[in-house]
Amino acid sequence: MRFAGRVFKCGSHWAVEVPILDVVTQGRSRRDAPEMIADAIESLVRRDGFVIKVFPGAG
Repeated sequence: MRFAGRVFKCGSHWAVEVPILDVVTQGRSRRDAPEMIADAIESLVRRDGFVIKVFPGAG
């Protein structure tokens, strides 16, 4: 299952959100954003072996 999200500049940090899951987090760089959103979702699910894969979109 895939969910759409977006990465955007927020002050001096980069924010990433997945609106359908109502999850938002931020990192210091744009490169951190995929890791940060994966960690945020995995932390919410709290199941052993549950892993998020982030696929960058076009644009």
